[in-house]
Amino acid sequence: MKRSKALSSIPEDQAEKLVDDWRNCSPGELSNLFYNVTTATGPIERIDAYAVQQDTIVKLRNLKPGLIDRIRIYMGCSEGEFTPIFTIVLKDGNEAKYDYYKLEPILNTAHIKAFPNISSGISDLFQRKWRELSNEELSTAFAGLTCSNVVEKGVTSPEFHGHFRDQRVRYYDFLDQDAQKIVEKLKGLSFPKVEVLLGAGLTVQVTHPFNFRPIIAVSSQGVDSQFDGQDEEYFERSQPCPPFCQNGIGS
Repeated sequence: MKRSKALSSIPEDQAEKLVDDWRNCSPGELSNLFYNVTTATGPIERIDAYAVQQDTIVKLRNLKPGLIDRIRIYMGCSEGEFTPIFTIVLKDGNEAKYDYYKLEPILNTAHIKAFPNISSGISDLFQRKWRELSNEELSTAFAGLTCSNVVEKGVTSPEFHGHFRDQRVRYYDFLDQDAQKIVEKLKGLSFPKVEVLLGAGLTVQVTHPFNFRPIIAVSSQGVDSQFDGQDEEYFERSQPCPPFCQNGIGS
């Protein structure tokens, strides 16, 4: 797949429209968002990976140390297609600054290999499970029983706020520690590549009741590529909203 040369950044109102369309998509239509017909007569393919475009990667690589607060993956859709939004959340005094970037689907990703940098092949299993979900399982992978919000109080037990009910996930936060590791990894690669892989994994009552899990993959491309996998790193620790909802659209 050729990467678009156009800038992938979008204004907040456009990002909010994609998020609203996701929130209002009926459960019966949800599974249809993740399929692509490669040709008029070709096979129907379930999309399982999205490309982070080069302007977004350049933005991350140029960040000064300690400036990034988190990386957020918003769930969005448009014209019957899943349209995730890669969001860089920057520290800006008492107010965070949000930069929104649309992701492009990567087609024909059956070549994706195992992920040796994750213990026990967890990320590999997540993506394999995603491919094996039935349409019914796919339509329910983004919903789960949780509360409106969870407030973490240091090392003590979290506080639960609001009502418990079945809710659809709105976004996933990769917190500052992992976000900074991603930035540092990009700075160390000559020709970096970033992808968001779609996975399915274990659910955790209340705090992570959703089957769907995004994975951020950082690797090299072109002449910088190492076939032994030493330049690859995968990040799958993220907090979903709900219940861990911070500021920003969709909170």
